[in-house]
Parts: sequence; structure tokens; C-alpha cells
Amino acid sequence: MELIKYYNQRKKYIKTLDRGNPYAKDLWYNIVVGLIINLRTQKLYLQLDTKNNLQLTAGGHVQYNEKINEAIIREMLEETGINASCCELLRTFTYKYYPKKQFHKYFIYSADITLDSFHINDKEEIKNFIEIQLSDLLNQSDCFAIDTEGTEVDLKYEQLLKAFNSEYVLNQICSIIKSLTYFKKKRL
Repeated sequence: MELIKYYNQRKKYIKTLDRGNPYAKDLWYNIVVGLIINLRTQKLYLQLDTKNNLQLTAGGHVQYNEKINEAIIREMLEETGINASCCELLRTFTYKYYPKKQFHKYFIYSADITLDSFHINDKEEIKNFIEIQLSDLLNQSDCFAIDTEGTEVDLKYEQLLKAFNSEYVLNQICSIIKSLTYFKKKRL
């Protein structure tokens, strides 16, 4: 049994119910979403689930007894093997995902990691991790990625939009990356 706090659209708490309770279909709930970039190598990491859907690094429900920043640490550890509390939190932002009535809290982390740092967790249905050059993502067009076996993966722009849930979220993340990479270059 997984208990989740449910809200109205204005984020006013309504009640705590079992996940999937039929009464909850008209209510909203919190989701955390993580993204890891390596500013030194200028790479961003994404995952592929067993259905070959491209996704951000980690994400999931905030349980009823969790704070949002505890939930992202739990989700990152479960889905990637990476302890988010050891990464540098760069930025956060929130997005209302209307189709599923979810409040998404995005966490963008920086870590000096490689693809070898990620661990596949069969319980979480993660198939593989891929890396994308930040410059390719910032072009917002088709791009190439490398998976953990060193295989080149051709990503269509539509796949990226789906992974980021919307053009707005993709633009937000690209804007944050641009400001971070620009700042990093200015400091050097």
C-alpha cells in the first residue's frame, strides 16, 4: 500500500489516499523529477525504460510521509544508484502537468560522473542510460546519444519533448543549462 497526499489544483491539501484510489482521479498529487548534467564534460544523462521510452534521470511519487527533497533523493537512489545528496543542486522549478493532474518539481543536479556511474535497477524497469552532449540538446532538434554499451542512439526531437513532458519544460531546462554553462565559462 502506497499512501499519497492529494490536493486540489491550487495545491490545497484534500486528503491522503492509497495510490490509484478511484476517488483520487479528480485530485492532484506531487511528482519529483531529477536530471543530472556534468558541466565539465558538457553531458546530460537520461534513461530508457523497458518499453524504450526516453525519460529524465529519475522521478516518481512523493509519498505521504516524505518531504519533496527527501523523495527526489530516494527516487534518484532507487532508479540510478546515484545519491543526489552527494550531487550539487543547481536549480529547481515547478510545472503543473495537466493531463495527469500532477505537480512536477524538477531538480537539476551537477555531478562529475560518467555513464558507468549509473546502475540499472530491474525493479524500476530501467533498461539503459544514455548521455547527450549539452550542445545537441540546446539545438532542440534531432540528436545523437551514446548508451552504456557505447552504442549510438538516434534521438528524434519528438522523443525529447515526450521525455521532458512538454516544450515548456524542455525550454526551461535548456535556459537553465545555457545560464550555467555561460556562467562556468565566464568563471574560468
